[in-house]
Amino acid sequence: MKDRLKLWLRRWTVRTLRKLMDLADDRLHAAEVEFRDEREQTRAVTTEAALGVSLVPIKRTVMHRKPRRRGVTASAFDLRFSSSKP
Repeated sequence: MKDRLKLWLRRWTVRTLRKLMDLADDRLHAAEVEFRDEREQTRAVTTEAALGVSLVPIKRTVMHRKPRRRGVTASAFDLRFSSSKP
């Protein structure tokens, strides 16, 4: 294979893996938020039934999301891992 093709393939692979990991992270976070909201709602209903008081569960309106990290360029990755160490 030519070096340019190898480099393009490596870059494409890294980009695709990053996209997949980001998608998985977003889905996991959404599931965590949904689970947390369900748990809070269940807890509020249980508290309401125990106290005989009407409580309104508080909804979280802002989803907290981790900032995306800047990735390493393919050339920097190559420099870092291709150098021979004595």
